[in-house]
Amino acid sequence: MKIRQGFVSNSSSSSFVILGKKFKSLYDIEASLDKTQKIEDQNICVIGDACLGDGEDIFKLTDEIYNELYCYPTNYKRYIDFFQAKCVLYGDDDTVHDPILEPFQCYSGERDMHSTDSLEMFRQRYIRGGIYDE
Repeated sequence: MKIRQGFVSNSSSSSFVILGKKFKSLYDIEASLDKTQKIEDQNICVIGDACLGDGEDIFKLTDEIYNELYCYPTNYKRYIDFFQAKCVLYGDDDTVHDPILEPFQCYSGERDMHSTDSLEMFRQRYIRGGIYDE
């Protein structure tokens, strides 16, 4: 018999906390990027407002998605937040990047396990007239 102590859930979501810098726009991200690194290596989290069943759409900003947003900004009307994460906490799976030495913001919520994981899924959820568009 297996015994587990602590929180047990059958949900397809997980609680999370992001500590880091919140960007006001994609152009703020561009100004702070390290041009010697790929975007996906700079720990930028995207929090989208797609209505998923068990939580929020939380995913890492990739070069593909960044280029899509930057080249076609008027195609996307849904609300999206960007954080450069210094620390992301997902229950037992804690990822700490750099020490936080500057002012930061905190965001917490429930991440759906079916969050965006490709450019095609991003387009379906966030482009005007996409399947999730109201």
